[in-house]
Amino acid sequence: MSALEVEALLRARFGLETSLLGSATVDAVLKRRAAEAGLAAPAYAATLGESRAALQTFVEAVAVHETWFLRDGGPFEFLVTEAAGWRRTHWADALRLRILCLACATGEEAWSLAMALREAGLGAHDFVIEAFDLSETALDKARTGVYAARAFRSPLAERWRDRWCEPVTDGFRIRDELRHSVRFEQANLLDPRWVEGLTPAHIICCRNVLIYFGQEARSRMLGRLAALLAEDGVLFTGHAEAILMSGNFRCVGPLNAFAFSHRPVDPPTIPTPVVVAKIPTSTRESPPPVMQSPVSSGPVSPSDELAEARVLADTGHYREALLQVDRVLTRERTNARAWLLKGLAETALGDSREAGMSLGRVLYLDPTNEVALLAMARLETLAGHAERARLLRERAARAVAETAQ
Repeated sequence: MSALEVEALLRARFGLETSLLGSATVDAVLKRRAAEAGLAAPAYAATLGESRAALQTFVEAVAVHETWFLRDGGPFEFLVTEAAGWRRTHWADALRLRILCLACATGEEAWSLAMALREAGLGAHDFVIEAFDLSETALDKARTGVYAARAFRSPLAERWRDRWCEPVTDGFRIRDELRHSVRFEQANLLDPRWVEGLTPAHIICCRNVLIYFGQEARSRMLGRLAALLAEDGVLFTGHAEAILMSGNFRCVGPLNAFAFSHRPVDPPTIPTPVVVAKIPTSTRESPPPVMQSPVSSGPVSPSDELAEARVLADTGHYREALLQVDRVLTRERTNARAWLLKGLAETALGDSREAGMSLGRVLYLDPTNEVALLAMARLETLAGHAERARLLRERAARAVAETAQ
């Protein structure tokens, strides 16, 4: 089995789009795992198609598990201010509120939800959080509930840590009074069997998950989320995923909460994937200069590869610029400037699908990047998605206003 066949297997079984994870990442894991098994890379790759256990171990090594407490604090602050009111009005008949935390990784997000609900005034028996992840290794850490100080990266997270954790030798341990409210289970979110027996949830947290899925997997997952969310429930997404919600859902609460509820219309349907329309031929033939707005401020050394790529793009050499940017991304997968330049060059070439994915990565890494927000809004406009474009322009305006304060 070749590396390309391994990537196809990850896409088919788990919905992972390896171009978003980075093919270099998949290749590096493949070589490392092969060496650990004492096999040549092709021989090890062949075992992935034959052994479910080997494939599970491999995908756990490839999947992204980066997270921390109260990551992007808006959703949790919104819960603190609103959850008690929801409990008294919309959900008063529920014996216990049901919360789903999907792709919970090592548990920080699930525990953050529990802390937020308790901070909102809910009692220990007012809710239960069911947290799912693909990786058993990550779930073992989540169940242990012990985290280093760096997992609490904001003043609010530190305050909540002092209330809901206790110091131990290795860091901080989740207090027992939170533990019985959270359950951790292993699940492949694309496998329909994990939803069997689940009743609609009052709150669903599915953040920074869909950005790693291919279009088909995204559509399936969006339909599943619509079915899992209670009629008056609230769904929280990540920054880069909010634009996917305009089909079935409507925004509720402040923009930085990225919270959604069902539209009060017909039953939800699976929305069209994010960017599918091609840029018109006239735009392809006479593409505008890529860098209409600066990627970064201040002078850049002429030897900087991104500066060279920018010069190539500004002079219309988009494919050469992409080759340069891809070399940077091979070494630095979290370089937001590189992803932005890549997305803008792909837009100029008319490759709207790849441009949407690249710009989505920028918004994952830098949620308030005005250039990426406006570029994505333009793609959505060309695709005929006026509501998504409007939401993106609103986010861009808010980002500018907050920067000016």
